[in-house]
Amino acid sequence: MTQTKLVTYGFQPIRRFCELVGVKPHWARDLRLKGLLIEGVHYQRCPGIRGFLYNVELLQDFIQCGGNLALHQRKIDEFLAQQKLRKQRAARVRTQS
Repeated sequence: MTQTKLVTYGFQPIRRFCELVGVKPHWARDLRLKGLLIEGVHYQRCPGIRGFLYNVELLQDFIQCGGNLALHQRKIDEFLAQQKLRKQRAARVRTQS
């Protein structure tokens, strides 16, 4: 039986993001500047460098949805729910330590 390993890339620098998704760097930049991407969800500023990190999974979903924000909202909601759970787990670990 073959096991499939789920690979998650999370937030990646623009060059790595473009390699993984198959888009040009200006694609993500243009969406960000038009206000179609949400900071902290689709991208985040990277402290210490003059650049951004892009969320590979969410932007792949954005492409698959054809840029339809209503369809893409489901994936955004899932991402935010996961973030909330991670923060709760981290808070529990800190209080137990």
